[in-house]
Parts: sequence; structure tokens; C-alpha cells
Amino acid sequence: VLGQLDAGLAGIDGETVARGSGIDFDYHVSGSGSNMINVVNVTGGTTADDGRVLVDGSFVAGETWPTGQGDNWDNFDEMSINDSGNYLFSGDTDGATGTDEFIAYNADIKRREGDVVDGVTLGAGVRAVSINNNGDVVFIWQSDLTETLFYGDATDLANSRAVLSVGDEIDVTVKRPLSPSIVLV
Repeated sequence: VLGQLDAGLAGIDGETVARGSGIDFDYHVSGSGSNMINVVNVTGGTTADDGRVLVDGSFVAGETWPTGQGDNWDNFDEMSINDSGNYLFSGDTDGATGTDEFIAYNADIKRREGDVVDGVTLGAGVRAVSINNNGDVVFIWQSDLTETLFYGDATDLANSRAVLSVGDEIDVTVKRPLSPSIVLV
């Protein structure tokens, strides 16, 4: 996959990915290996406007580009893509500090810092995002008080459910005997 990216460093949507420093550590390859999303830096820009989200060889978002919601993309963090090519990424916009952190689904912002999801006010940090081949997502978002794991549908992150937060107690007691065919490792 990285060989495919290296082969296409020049001429992606009219821009060139910077060699050496242009490929970021934020990336994800789908389970089948057929789709890839990653953050890259292009040449000719400054550190304020050189970041891009690259999905299967095309840029879908770039620093200082409009988000479609009245602000601009500012930086990019966590990302995930499935075998169908549907993807999530997180980061910040250049909007107001209390609403700039986001999660986007297919480059459309679905949740922002300050939103309330299942009774939890979303804070300033997305810690992880993941999408499966059914369009189910999990994400970890930091609030002012804790970090919470959410589960939901990619097209409707507003109705995601809080599953677990740091400090929650969980019962890991086995309630019934395990089947002899199950091996715990």
C-alpha cells in the first residue's frame, strides 16, 4: 500500500506530497487492503495549510479548505476506513475553540466539541475512531471529566450510545461455564 502511495507522490489533485516528511503516522488500511486513508503534507504550503486527508488517491479535506459548515479544516488526527471505502477522521477546524474538535464521516462533520451525545458533553479531544464494514462505529471522546467510548451508526453519530467511561466499574465474572471449545488466551 505504501508503495502505491510512493508511486503517486507527484500529481495528486495537482499537488505533490512532500518526500520524507509528507507521509504522516495517522493512517488506516481497510481489512481487505483495498482502501486507504491517511494524512499527508504537500509541498509549497506552510505548516498552517499543507495538511491533507488522502483517501484512495484523492484529497477529501485540506487545511484551510472549507468544511461546509462555516469554518475551515485546521488539522487532522484519528482515521479509519472500511472495505466499502466509507471513512471517519477527526481533528480540528479553525472555528471557535469550544466547537473546533470534530469527527467527520466521508468528509462531512457529524459531531463537534460541545455537542451532547447520550448525556455526555463532548470535550476537546477525540482519542480513537473506527468503522466496520457494516457502518458501525466506535469512538473515544474526552470530556472535561473523563474519556468515554461510544458506539453508533456512522450516518447518525448524534444517536450514538455511551458504552463505557474511564472509572466505570465492569463485572468480568464468568456467569456460566465456558464451552470446552472456547480457549481463553
